[in-house]
Amino acid sequence: MNNTKRSPRPNNPTTKRKAQRPGLGCSLAFVAVLVGFVIALVVLGPWALNLLANQSTATSSRLDDRTSPEQVMAQRQKEITQLNDYGWVNQAAGIAHIPIDRAIALVAEKGLPVGGATTKAATPNTSSTSELTATAPVDLAHVSFQNNVLPIFQKHCFECHGNNNPEEGLELTSYHNIMAGSQNGSVVEPGNPDKSYLVEMVVTKKMPKKGPPLSSAEIDTIIAWIKAGAKDDTGVAPKTPITTTAATTTGATTTTVPVDLANVSFKRNVLPIFQQHCQKCHGDDNPEEGLELTSYHNIMAGSQNGSVVEPGDPDKSYLVKMVVEKKMPKKGPPLSSAEINTISAWIKLGAKDN
Repeated sequence: MNNTKRSPRPNNPTTKRKAQRPGLGCSLAFVAVLVGFVIALVVLGPWALNLLANQSTATSSRLDDRTSPEQVMAQRQKEITQLNDYGWVNQAAGIAHIPIDRAIALVAEKGLPVGGATTKAATPNTSSTSELTATAPVDLAHVSFQNNVLPIFQKHCFECHGNNNPEEGLELTSYHNIMAGSQNGSVVEPGNPDKSYLVEMVVTKKMPKKGPPLSSAEIDTIIAWIKAGAKDDTGVAPKTPITTTAATTTGATTTTVPVDLANVSFKRNVLPIFQQHCQKCHGDDNPEEGLELTSYHNIMAGSQNGSVVEPGDPDKSYLVKMVVEKKMPKKGPPLSSAEINTISAWIKLGAKDN
């Protein structure tokens, strides 16, 4: 029997390290998780806080079926109170909820049209009254040509349709010139604004060509005047000049004679127009179409195609149509608006031999 004594097992450092590794691994894992959490908090923290802020500031919280009517009313009242006070912004939905008065004010500041604004309009600076235009309201049931209609034409139309070479022969300077129309015919149909060429041109903003268009109030005034019969309330028939020639010892000179359109004389006012403009084609020597414009009798006899003057009705008189449309005279300048007005007034008065 051996009484050999066993020596103690030597310490093995490798064995101890192996026994300690599981604890070290847990520590490293915990540190890794902690670092990841910190990184996530740094990266995602602002987004989460922003989301929570939006949810907390949006007062329109969700209400489920179990919410009592009292809670619903309280929640709605809270929303209304906040909206009226300062509103809120829902960044997630991209919507800004602000009070209606503030919204209208912001839209108005941008120069955009707003309707039903509840805010008071800015009071104009009364100190600079020279820059403000006071427009008196017009009673559309009693429109005056002299006081309401003619000032519109004077303001907007005289640059193109004044006395000096008016476009298309249309003078908008007086009642009689307006009613005489243009070289293309009448521009006003009394009682019927829808068929009046003048109304069509201003409504479609084709007139005036120069300057701003007429306002709605101005257009309504013209329409109301025509609808009421396009009456002349100037009181006294205006006198318009016509150009005649008088033979003198030094040759032909041009004189201007005022014509009272309420008392037009064939001999003094109408015949001189035909003598000045029409004798080359419609004189005694082989007149065109057999129409002689040399005397009252010859004019009323008409042409080979029929009468050219309908007493009392210048609109149906072929002679008026030809001079208004500038088809006569064929040789020489066309008749002026004043001359056409004189002929039209004479026919309207009955085309008398006076």
